[in-house]
Amino acid sequence: MKRRFVRATMVAATAFVLASSFTIAGSAQASTTADDSSIPQQFCAIYMDKTASEQLVAKDESCSTRSMRDATAGLPLRSASGTKLMTWYQDDQFRGITADIWGNYGTCDGAGYGFTPSSWWQQNMSSLHAYGNCSDVRLTNRQKSQSQEWLDWGGNGSQVLNFGLTYNDNVGYVKIWQFQW
Repeated sequence: MKRRFVRATMVAATAFVLASSFTIAGSAQASTTADDSSIPQQFCAIYMDKTASEQLVAKDESCSTRSMRDATAGLPLRSASGTKLMTWYQDDQFRGITADIWGNYGTCDGAGYGFTPSSWWQQNMSSLHAYGNCSDVRLTNRQKSQSQEWLDWGGNGSQVLNFGLTYNDNVGYVKIWQFQW
């Protein structure tokens, strides 16, 4: 049986968050730009890659009204062969518009991955599912004043069904990583 521990922490300084965040860039593959404030199509796949300065950025985005399979198929081959890191959901309990987040650097380790969602997702994300070794999640609100961690020591991917009042439709930064003993 998995144990879940929740720890709320106040963020005293934004330097850590700002240093490890990235700006999502648009893509020619996208049917909507990643930073567009309009509602995206039902299913989106977003591929992350590192810049020369080691910052993570959204390199490709593909969306579909039909299925996640169609959205993923719309990514360039190098993107579609990556590792699925997590899925974001518009509503709690894994419902509503979804976005699969992909990367080419394997599943989570102790350092993990950090993401600044597009403006639309910052205002509409309510649940997420992390995959592989991505057992732990930290959400920071849009104001960068509060953060909360969900720790899943089972190591089979963290699932956050409901962000609660503080983070529901108020996610400025998402960090996922593998718990290290």
